[in-house]
Order: sequence, then structure tokens, then C-alpha cells
Amino acid sequence: MDRCLDYELQTHSPRGRVEEHPAYIVALACLLLGWAIFSVATVILLAALFLPGHLGLMDLLKELGNLVPADAPMYTT
Repeated sequence: MDRCLDYELQTHSPRGRVEEHPAYIVALACLLLGWAIFSVATVILLAALFLPGHLGLMDLLKELGNLVPADAPMYTT
């Protein structure tokens, strides 16, 4: 007499598999792309701050400085 109990494991999730929802894959790809762009921009800005003149990044610092006014505007009545 065989006393082994045969059963099948339930491995599927109640909401379905990720492959069935392509929106998850698109959202993950967008997040990874945004992270990559942010990382590259951060490296360029840090190189401009700590290595002025390196690869022409001094112009980048000048342009960033032109975006922010040097003195705060004064409003008088």
C-alpha cells in the first residue's frame, strides 16, 4: 500500500502573472530610463562643480548661474 500523498503546488498568484500585464514592464522600463538620465545628469553636474574647465563644463556652470538671479527681487510699494 502506498502511503504517499500526491499533491500539486499552487504557484500562481491570485492576481495573475507579470507577463500578463505589459503595463508593469513599461512602467519598469520608464523608471529605469528616468534613473539613468538622473544619474548621468548628476555625474555631469558633479564633474562641473569639482573639475571646472574639464570637458568644457565651465560653460555649463555659467549657464546654470544665469538661470538663478544673483539678487533676490525686491518688491516695494
